[in-house]
Amino acid sequence: MFSGVKILILRRGSGNCGNVTTADRLRNYLLEVGIKCECVDTRCFNPKECQNFDAVIAIHAYHCAPILKECLVPYLIIFGGTDLNEYSRDQKCFGIMTNVICKANNLITFGSSMTQKVFHLWPNICKERINEIPQAVYTNPSRFNLKNYLDKNYNILVDKIFLLVLGVRRVKDPLFLVKDFSEWHDKHRDCWMIIIGSKMEDDYFQEVSENISRARGILLLPQLPQHDVHATMRDSFAVINCSQSEGMCSSILEAMDLYVPVIARDIPGNRDLIEDRVTGLLYKTPKEFLNAAEELMNDHSLKNILIENAKQQINRKHLCSTESKLYLELIHSMLSETS
Repeated sequence: MFSGVKILILRRGSGNCGNVTTADRLRNYLLEVGIKCECVDTRCFNPKECQNFDAVIAIHAYHCAPILKECLVPYLIIFGGTDLNEYSRDQKCFGIMTNVICKANNLITFGSSMTQKVFHLWPNICKERINEIPQAVYTNPSRFNLKNYLDKNYNILVDKIFLLVLGVRRVKDPLFLVKDFSEWHDKHRDCWMIIIGSKMEDDYFQEVSENISRARGILLLPQLPQHDVHATMRDSFAVINCSQSEGMCSSILEAMDLYVPVIARDIPGNRDLIEDRVTGLLYKTPKEFLNAAEELMNDHSLKNILIENAKQQINRKHLCSTESKLYLELIHSMLSETS
């Protein structure tokens, strides 16, 4: 069915950020069915080379727009949370996205909040072109042991790790909890917030690094290989999220898959994944976060309920087999329409 087909995947980012994780997962699906596939960073690609492919999968409307506006082959766009929650607020950015969205064969959202936002921003868009495909998740933990690593390299003895994994940029708001967690650490010396963050905005990364260097009980680690990140999640007490906005957070899905409880900021993208006190804990303020952390430490039955329900949700809605099937069907339809 896909003999000789060549697909381009456009994404922006590096390391373990969600865009890269999604792109790698989609690339594997395509390769498995014999599709030739190339995955490139939008910052390192000549738009004229699109003509060498049969179709394009673009992750993030805004970042891919400079390439898509010159693209003569069919393409689908996978919306990012920043497209809908951040760039849409800027009139120039919104116009740039609108131009390429109007020409897209298909548009992908991850959950109901994203779909509703698309219809709100572009009310005239054809509903048949919107496809809601929840992110899938695949985890592969290594034998890496973060507690041993911290003891050996930082002389830090940790009992409970509250883990934050992100690409360091303002929308992820890694400083949101720093002051309050640092004060809380004075009473809970065996609890640490460990941040694994790749540099995405240079000036902001410097600001984050300086703030964390002065904090107590918080450590910013350099980027780790993905399988080591998964091992770190597996050994953490909880995975946390403090973003101002999200599409569908990969680290939350990975934690759920690994039976690790999640404490996440109460925002629309996170509510698509988490029902409070059922599949995770949601908070609006740093104080609410600390209350949730305390409760999780003191109520083992709650922890068990959260991780079991979350894993069941992963098995129902976020399987790679389902995601692969839906994307391959879209690609086949898109190619058939233009052949």
